Amino acid sequence: MSSIVDFFTSRMNHPAYRGKHFSEDLGALSQKISEAHPTTLGPYSERVSERNSGETAFQRALKKNSKGKLVGVNFEAAIDWLDIELPIIFSKNPRRTSIDLIGRTKPHGTFLCELKYAGPEKRAPPGNRVDYAIFEALLYFEIIGRDHTLLEGKVYRPPEISFRWKDVFESRMILVLANDYFWTRARNSQDIERITGLVADIREFLKIDFFLCSTPNYKFKAEGVVGEYEPQLLPRDEKRPATISTFPTYRLL
Repeated sequence: MSSIVDFFTSRMNHPAYRGKHFSEDLGALSQKISEAHPTTLGPYSERVSERNSGETAFQRALKKNSKGKLVGVNFEAAIDWLDIELPIIFSKNPRRTSIDLIGRTKPHGTFLCELKYAGPEKRAPPGNRVDYAIFEALLYFEIIGRDHTLLEGKVYRPPEISFRWKDVFESRMILVLANDYFWTRARNSQDIERITGLVADIREFLKIDFFLCSTPNYKFKAEGVVGEYEPQLLPRDEKRPATISTFPTYRLL
């Protein structure tokens, strides 16, 4: 059993996670890429339905921008978004385990990004928690480490191969990216000290550069647009306004 699986399993003993469904995610590690269910990916749709103003729209808008800036204390690096919505488990299930985004920075190399989004509503779905995002990303990273040779050359969005799966694992970097609403709700309703401790332990014991990162609260659809649309990163009228830019800023927490 790998150190990541050991780490994950040990954390399930924490009282905060008893009775939750974190442990079910561990089952993803028992699923292997199956030649019986090959995957051929076509271009992803840049358009979303009229009612979609959540995580999928957020994902499409980030990829459409293609580039961004990762900013921390005395730190700044350009991000290129390379690929989007990539399944890492092949099965008959249409809702397969998938990577939200693949990014690259010069200091860190190629990395996986787990995306979360929250609207201005006060209540969030049970699965839309920081803990879930951290554990999901960690398990996806483990699957890539185990199966990158099988993913290589097969799981990319056309027209070209923009990265190597082996590099995603060897970079030892994971990014959880969410908007300000998500992080504000987390600070108000979740045990942030436990979460920051979890991230610190991942860095110390697993030697993974694990980053939590925030964007402004973008809206994705321009006024007056009806029907399907191509999501954009548009500003909201708030204290921390979003800027329409070729290089949106992602702030490390």
